[in-house]
Amino acid sequence: MSTPKPRKELDTLLTRTRHTPSELRRIAELTEIVDSDEAALYWWHEAAVAGDQDAIDYLEMLDQEQQPQPANAPPMPAAHTSRTIIERYGRKRVTIVLVCAFVMLGLIGWVKSGSFDDGPPACAMEYRDVYGAGPALRNKMVECADAIDEWCATNYPENPDGCSNAVLVDGDARNVGKD
Repeated sequence: MSTPKPRKELDTLLTRTRHTPSELRRIAELTEIVDSDEAALYWWHEAAVAGDQDAIDYLEMLDQEQQPQPANAPPMPAAHTSRTIIERYGRKRVTIVLVCAFVMLGLIGWVKSGSFDDGPPACAMEYRDVYGAGPALRNKMVECADAIDEWCATNYPENPDGCSNAVLVDGDARNVGKD
């Protein structure tokens, strides 16, 4: 036996020619109370097709329980997760998130770099590989050693001599500060 209230609400909703997705879901709920589950299934499908997420979730639950769809039911829409990110959150929000992500990546990279320093002078690699050079090359080597000393004094003031030795031996700063 059904109560008069749900029947009256159902009749009121059914007299309308157009329904919102939530109204279609309410018709389905009331039809289950007043009539039968089979009759309500049609309205659940209608609400799901109209985009009511609760109706979509309910039909997915019914599908898992393997209940048949009525013959006159429209096809059920894809699950909520199959929508694109832009459809789900809107173009403006997605753009803001992406811009913020790229800005954060840039800031993290800048902070991790420590400074705008490019490392020891490029000549350090050449200096490492050259032994027994002539006077012209020795002058270049001295200039390079001076550039390395200057770089180490600026970037490693706590131990510029240890830095210079490490860069001269390795050709880069990988062992600078390691004892």
